[in-house]
Amino acid sequence: MSAPLRILFVNPNSTRSMTRKIGEAARAAASPETVILTATNPSGPPSIQGAADGEAAEPGLLQVIGEREGEADAFVIACFDDTGLAAARRLTEKPVLGIGEAAFRAAARHGRFSVVTTLSVSVPVIEANVRDGGFAGACARVRASEVPVLDLEREGSDAEERVAAEIHRALREDRPGAIVLGCAGMADLAARFTARFALPVVDGVVAAVQEIEAIGRGETSMTPASDAEIVRDYLEASMVPDPERAATYMAPGCTITFTGGRVFDHPSGPTAVNAARYKWVKKRMERFDVAPAADRTVVYSIGKLYGEWPDGTPFDDNRYVDRFEVVDGRIVKMDVWNDSAEWILDPALRRPGAG
Repeated sequence: MSAPLRILFVNPNSTRSMTRKIGEAARAAASPETVILTATNPSGPPSIQGAADGEAAEPGLLQVIGEREGEADAFVIACFDDTGLAAARRLTEKPVLGIGEAAFRAAARHGRFSVVTTLSVSVPVIEANVRDGGFAGACARVRASEVPVLDLEREGSDAEERVAAEIHRALREDRPGAIVLGCAGMADLAARFTARFALPVVDGVVAAVQEIEAIGRGETSMTPASDAEIVRDYLEASMVPDPERAATYMAPGCTITFTGGRVFDHPSGPTAVNAARYKWVKKRMERFDVAPAADRTVVYSIGKLYGEWPDGTPFDDNRYVDRFEVVDGRIVKMDVWNDSAEWILDPALRRPGAG
């Protein structure tokens, strides 16, 4: 009999009643053989509402993970802002998920989604996470219910109805396929709201449990890196250029259909084309759009090429779209489009900002 999977949920704030609520939601979602552990950041602020609170919480959060690293097989940062996520992943080789990123992935399976969070001060942080995680195309809007986090912990408050009112507005104005609850303190509301509004209402605590259990069962080899991050890492390696490192992100049999319909099975092919076409070229990656499918994830990288033509003439604002298919953390197919052919045919279009 295999050992039970141990997941430690770390609440970056210092409010223990919220930690209890998180633990209850996680245990209700977990399989019987999964052990849910919880921890509270004793030096964190009472709630995390905006970037300043997140910065204040990070040192204590990392200390908790470091002290309890040996007790768990995986960690979940139980704040929707995914506070300290990158730093936590540098601290341990074990999987670390944020409930925000887990919720985005779960909700995107239902198409476009809207996020309903607490205060407006939290919206910029969440919008940045949506964008950086590659979910800009899937997220209709991040909305604030203007409910302070601690009101969710106060008996007799009208917090639930105020969140519900914002969900009503989201359904009317955004027409999403799912709603994401943008605070760990809303973990106990997801099931009631799903029944009330007759569409998936996703809580990041439950989503994180389900994702880590799927990894543990071997249903996916997904690492903590999102599929958009895998694509970003591939493109970063390609721009060096380091085609051998870029190839490590590709699955066996992966095909790259380059501009003009040329097909390659290794990044060295596009590298050679680029070496002949440009003196040097880089990508300004402006956004990633992620579209989960039944057996793969489709990731679009959209942005601008910039660099120099062989004669040393600089160029910029050369539009590109790259389409990737990712399965089990590896790229299986890539298609490339950009404006370079048109610019070569009409040199007037090479001027920055022309066209």
